[in-house]
Amino acid sequence: MDGSQAQPGPFVENHSQPMCRRSGLAYGAHDMTRRLDMPVDEELARKLDALRDLTGQTTGELVRAALELYYDRVRQGAGAYRQLEDVGFIGCAEGPEDLSENHKAALSDPG
Repeated sequence: MDGSQAQPGPFVENHSQPMCRRSGLAYGAHDMTRRLDMPVDEELARKLDALRDLTGQTTGELVRAALELYYDRVRQGAGAYRQLEDVGFIGCAEGPEDLSENHKAALSDPG
């Protein structure tokens, strides 16, 4: 190498503040803020570009908002029940309100 291009290393500059990279995150030397450094495939990059164009938000703003939404969803227990509820499956059938308690009688009733 002739010295005209810097070798990638463990440090990156952020607003004149040295950052130390560790496992895809960079930590600010003074305030311990974290920076994400990650590859994205072409499809995800196109989606990110479209979101920036549609919203006028920066990549950082979009990633922060997405992480907040995902965190809230996971934290609230986004299990099977929650997912079925979100798509409108829970509560979509009609029948007696006490069907879960009296299902045997309801199933054996021919009428």
